[in-house]
Amino acid sequence: MLPMTIHFLSKKVFIEHIAQDCLSQLNDDDKKHMKENPDPFQYHFGLGMFIRNNYIYGNNSIKFEFESPDDLSSEIIDRMLEILSEED
Repeated sequence: MLPMTIHFLSKKVFIEHIAQDCLSQLNDDDKKHMKENPDPFQYHFGLGMFIRNNYIYGNNSIKFEFESPDDLSSEIIDRMLEILSEED
């Protein structure tokens, strides 16, 4: 995981960093599963909860406003799916 010593002033930069970091932790089978099942809603309670617990809740380095942790984790998952689809 990324050290949270970086202060994220930009939501876009935060989403990109966290999406890349999460993808770096997935094995090839998990990445393949995400490519074959690109519905972001199915990841809300598993991957989404991991993202919220490890990157969003209690993260004082976030310096931008966002609607809710659920929405922000969904945007990160969307970005992960975009990155995976771009790999083809």
